[in-house]
Amino acid sequence: MRCSGADRNRHAGLCEGHDGTFPERTYWPDANSTLRLSFGKVEGSEPRDGVVYEAFSSLDGILEKYQPGDPEFDVPEKLLELHRQRDYGRYAGDGHMPVCFTASLHTTGGNSGSPVLNGRGELIGLNFDRSWESTMSDVPSILPSAATSLSTFVTCCSLWTRFVEQDI
Repeated sequence: MRCSGADRNRHAGLCEGHDGTFPERTYWPDANSTLRLSFGKVEGSEPRDGVVYEAFSSLDGILEKYQPGDPEFDVPEKLLELHRQRDYGRYAGDGHMPVCFTASLHTTGGNSGSPVLNGRGELIGLNFDRSWESTMSDVPSILPSAATSLSTFVTCCSLWTRFVEQDI
């Protein structure tokens, strides 16, 4: 991205920093109001020694962190009930409810809520964040292989809106 015209007016501080610090480099624009496509694989990562991110998380992991009354780690009663019964209907199989996944996709500010499609073009998730190590992946010379996105499985979103949200 070379900063000029409307971009320069809208993102003056960012453009000044990019153009002035690294004038020879080209940067990805912010994802707000743009169509961006990225591709990668659903996979875990090992960004540094002793740190391992598995590719998938599940409802079991949410319950491991459950702390009644704590705003960050409380869980609605309906979700607790669904977990006890392990009957998630068509949203999961074998009593296992997948919640989130990581993928080697480059994302940037403004990508939250972006659809994640599989190789057949089917919606499988919604991007919501990136790993801590991926925050620097916008600067090409720093950790270029550290692009790890975090997404929620669309089946988990469906389960939540179908069964849990009604009781909140």
